[in-house]
Amino acid sequence: MNTARISVTEAKRSGQVRTLLRHLAVIGVMILLVLLFRWRRDINGVHLWNRAFADASVVLLSITLIIGPVVRLVPGVGPLLPWRREFGIWCTLAAVMHVAIYASSFKFDLKRFFGGSLGQTFHWLDNPWAIGNWIGTVALVYAVVIAATSNDVFERYLGRGWKHLQQQSYTLFILTAIHTAIFLYAAATFGKGIFTAFFWIALVLVPGIQFAGYVATVRRHRLRRRASLKTVRPALTP
Repeated sequence: MNTARISVTEAKRSGQVRTLLRHLAVIGVMILLVLLFRWRRDINGVHLWNRAFADASVVLLSITLIIGPVVRLVPGVGPLLPWRREFGIWCTLAAVMHVAIYASSFKFDLKRFFGGSLGQTFHWLDNPWAIGNWIGTVALVYAVVIAATSNDVFERYLGRGWKHLQQQSYTLFILTAIHTAIFLYAAATFGKGIFTAFFWIALVLVPGIQFAGYVATVRRHRLRRRASLKTVRPALTP
């Protein structure tokens, strides 16, 4: 009995260590991405960090969403699957940093944040800055809820509903893509940097790999069903 308890405790500690190492590794990736996107001269000041965290968040979200289908498509990469949780969490934290830095540039004035300031007049839904911020806020709410429930406690508590909640990450990606496109091509007329290439790669790569993973899963299920039917039929033959 004591030996069994010790082995369970050791396994739990080993899992915690692996989780911690994954977090540290993803933090390193996030820092490298922020520094990469910050290395530019077309914008400066607070918006340099704001955009760097925003761009890093999009890349981290894209990585989160392609891990699952890659595991289904490529044999032997199953150990990558647990990394989705850490990438998703730090994607959300990078997005929170993006919003916090951006809002701090006008002292967290919610009227300016949601209205978009054009001189002394505030336009709530008729300019790209305002529309982009509204969509971005909805995306942030999705991200925070998904990240906050991305743990074993909520998985046990929510049961089958947990998987449905986590699948809202696809909705999050769509909202993020719309928000990003608005700022890249409608709100910001300069200062796009190298992120534009990353954005278009993600926009093609994520849906493409997701679709390929779906096709592979359907095909695998069909092959298993055919194999099981071949096994059952001889058994039913008199």
